[in-house]
Amino acid sequence: MENFDILNILYFCLFSIFVHYQRIHVMIFRGESQIFQLILSFFAITGNIIGIVFLVIYGIKLVWWAPFLLFFISIIFFTFITKFIEKLISGLMISILGFIAWPILAYLMFKTIPAI
Repeated sequence: MENFDILNILYFCLFSIFVHYQRIHVMIFRGESQIFQLILSFFAITGNIIGIVFLVIYGIKLVWWAPFLLFFISIIFFTFITKFIEKLISGLMISILGFIAWPILAYLMFKTIPAI
Protein backbone atom coordinates (compact mmCIF):
# COMPACT_ATOMS: atom_id res chain seq x y z
CA MET A 1 0.00 0.00 0.00
CA GLU A 2 2.94 2.36 0.45
CA ASN A 3 3.42 2.48 -3.32
CA PHE A 4 0.00 4.02 -3.92
CA ASP A 5 0.09 7.75 -4.54
CA ILE A 6 -2.98 9.66 -3.34
CA LEU A 7 -2.64 12.25 -6.11
CA ASN A 8 -2.51 9.53 -8.74
CA ILE A 9 -5.67 7.96 -7.34
CA LEU A 10 -7.40 11.35 -7.28
CA TYR A 11 -6.39 12.08 -10.89
CA PHE A 12 -7.78 8.72 -12.02
CA CYS A 13 -11.04 9.22 -10.12
CA LEU A 14 -11.60 12.68 -11.58
CA PHE A 15 -10.60 11.45 -15.05
CA SER A 16 -13.18 8.67 -14.75
CA ILE A 17 -15.93 11.14 -13.84
CA PHE A 18 -15.31 13.33 -16.89
CA VAL A 19 -15.12 10.36 -19.27
CA HIS A 20 -18.26 8.85 -17.77
CA TYR A 21 -20.26 12.03 -18.30
CA GLN A 22 -19.05 12.25 -21.89
CA ARG A 23 -20.20 8.66 -22.47
CA ILE A 24 -23.61 9.54 -21.03
CA HIS A 25 -23.75 12.69 -23.16
CA VAL A 26 -23.05 10.63 -26.32
CA MET A 27 -25.82 8.16 -25.46
CA ILE A 28 -28.46 10.85 -24.90
CA PHE A 29 -27.20 13.25 -27.57
CA ARG A 30 -30.11 14.99 -29.28
CA GLY A 31 -28.28 17.87 -30.89
CA GLU A 32 -28.34 18.84 -34.51
CA SER A 33 -24.57 19.11 -34.96
CA GLN A 34 -23.12 15.91 -36.33
CA ILE A 35 -19.61 17.34 -35.98
CA PHE A 36 -20.06 17.94 -32.24
CA GLN A 37 -21.47 14.43 -31.84
CA LEU A 38 -18.48 13.00 -33.71
CA ILE A 39 -16.02 14.96 -31.54
CA LEU A 40 -17.85 13.96 -28.37
CA SER A 41 -17.87 10.30 -29.43
CA PHE A 42 -14.17 10.47 -30.25
CA PHE A 43 -13.38 11.91 -26.82
CA ALA A 44 -15.56 9.35 -25.02
CA ILE A 45 -14.02 6.39 -26.84
CA THR A 46 -10.49 7.74 -26.51
CA GLY A 47 -11.06 8.36 -22.80
CA ASN A 48 -12.20 4.76 -22.32
CA ILE A 49 -9.16 3.43 -24.14
CA ILE A 50 -6.79 5.66 -22.18
CA GLY A 51 -8.42 4.54 -18.92
CA ILE A 52 -7.94 0.87 -19.77
CA VAL A 53 -4.35 1.41 -20.92
CA PHE A 54 -3.64 3.30 -17.71
CA LEU A 55 -5.00 0.45 -15.58
CA VAL A 56 -2.90 -2.10 -17.48
CA ILE A 57 0.27 -0.02 -17.09
CA TYR A 58 -0.61 0.59 -13.43
CA GLY A 59 -0.82 -3.17 -12.89
CA ILE A 60 2.47 -3.77 -14.67
CA LYS A 61 4.31 -1.06 -12.72
CA LEU A 62 2.90 -1.95 -9.29
CA VAL A 63 1.27 -5.34 -8.74
CA TRP A 64 -1.38 -7.23 -10.68
CA TRP A 65 -4.17 -6.45 -8.20
CA ALA A 66 -3.50 -2.69 -8.02
CA PRO A 67 -5.75 -1.78 -11.00
CA PHE A 68 -8.66 -3.65 -9.42
CA LEU A 69 -8.25 -1.73 -6.19
CA LEU A 70 -7.91 1.56 -8.08
CA PHE A 71 -11.03 0.80 -10.10
CA PHE A 72 -12.96 -0.05 -6.92
CA ILE A 73 -11.80 3.18 -5.27
CA SER A 74 -12.90 5.17 -8.33
CA ILE A 75 -16.38 3.61 -8.18
CA ILE A 76 -16.75 4.55 -4.52
CA PHE A 77 -15.40 8.06 -5.25
CA PHE A 78 -17.77 8.39 -8.19
CA THR A 79 -20.77 7.27 -6.16
CA PHE A 80 -20.28 9.85 -3.42
CA ILE A 81 -18.71 12.79 -5.25
CA THR A 82 -20.84 13.01 -8.39
CA LYS A 83 -24.02 13.79 -6.50
CA PHE A 84 -22.25 16.73 -4.89
CA ILE A 85 -20.72 17.89 -8.18
CA GLU A 86 -24.06 17.65 -10.02
CA LYS A 87 -25.62 19.95 -7.43
CA LEU A 88 -22.97 22.56 -8.28
CA ILE A 89 -22.98 22.15 -12.07
CA SER A 90 -25.03 20.06 -14.49
CA GLY A 91 -23.96 16.78 -16.03
CA LEU A 92 -23.85 18.49 -19.41
CA MET A 93 -21.39 21.06 -18.09
CA ILE A 94 -19.22 18.28 -16.62
CA SER A 95 -19.21 16.64 -20.06
CA ILE A 96 -18.21 19.88 -21.78
CA LEU A 97 -15.51 20.63 -19.20
CA GLY A 98 -14.20 17.13 -19.92
CA PHE A 99 -12.85 18.28 -23.28
CA ILE A 100 -10.18 20.20 -21.40
CA ALA A 101 -10.07 18.42 -18.05
CA TRP A 102 -9.65 14.75 -18.87
CA PRO A 103 -6.68 15.15 -21.26
CA ILE A 104 -4.89 17.12 -18.53
CA LEU A 105 -5.87 14.54 -15.91
CA ALA A 106 -4.74 11.71 -18.20
CA TYR A 107 -1.32 13.31 -18.54
CA LEU A 108 -1.09 13.75 -14.77
CA MET A 109 -2.23 10.15 -14.19
CA PHE A 110 0.55 8.73 -16.33
CA LYS A 111 3.11 11.17 -14.97
CA THR A 112 2.40 10.24 -11.34
CA ILE A 113 2.29 6.44 -11.62
CA PRO A 114 4.22 5.27 -8.56
CA ALA A 115 7.53 3.61 -9.29
CA ILE A 116 8.59 0.62 -7.29
